[in-house]
Amino acid sequence: MNNNDKPIKDNPSTKRFSDDLTAMSTLLNVGKLLGINVGDDVPNIKEMRKQFENLASLPDEFNSLFAQKGWIAYESFHVPTMEKAIEFAKQGDEQAAENAILEYYRDCKNIRMMIVSRGSSVEAYKPRKQLALYALDEYQNGR
Repeated sequence: MNNNDKPIKDNPSTKRFSDDLTAMSTLLNVGKLLGINVGDDVPNIKEMRKQFENLASLPDEFNSLFAQKGWIAYESFHVPTMEKAIEFAKQGDEQAAENAILEYYRDCKNIRMMIVSRGSSVEAYKPRKQLALYALDEYQNGR
């Protein structure tokens, strides 16, 4: 849970997107009642809602299983890694679950991507970006 003991899925940005999906669904239904044919170009709102609800609940489920072990979901946490770890945990294989998380963080391509994205978006990190890239290169070269 977050600082307020509210589920992540109840964050304002998540709620806003859920409200947007509801509004789109309502508009499409009103359009149909008025005889407006929106065609096949309009996305399937029911499928979008199902995917959204799965993604919105994923961080809370992950945190409930892994927070006690020091793993916390965050905004850009790799979704397939979370899904894989949760699946292993549900099967009772906690070691495989943690290994799935560690596997993601052991991949130098993923580490480099995190360094670059943080170094570009977090002001306080920008001066440290190049140093982190040098450290990663040293690590990759066995030093």
